[in-house]
Amino acid sequence: MGDVTEFDVATCLDTVEARSFFMADAFESGDASHIAHALGICARAADITTLAEETGLSHAQLYSSLSKDGNPTLHTVLAVVKHLGISLSAHATTKECAAVAAIEHDADKSPDDRSTTWTLAKQFQDRT
Repeated sequence: MGDVTEFDVATCLDTVEARSFFMADAFESGDASHIAHALGICARAADITTLAEETGLSHAQLYSSLSKDGNPTLHTVLAVVKHLGISLSAHATTKECAAVAAIEHDADKSPDDRSTTWTLAKQFQDRT
């Protein structure tokens, strides 16, 4: 039987869009070690040497913090994300938060034009 070559996903992450999709999936997992490892894979895909030069972080620091056992600082995460050409953003994770966001989005509309979601959200906001 022939040799088996280990697959390296970094070879497939050759565009900003691919790295963005890959990282969105990692962040959705909520698993810190998975996220750190995914950042490391993306960093390798996007040239970790250039990342080290641009951020002032050492290769050793990047490899260590961006591994399955790593625990990158927020500074490191932000530097890597910026280098990758992607961004972090916050989204509501509960129906209540999403509903309050709907209120703010529809605030300039008349009550007749507002959605059922807005009405439910307003009721929730009034209770809290």
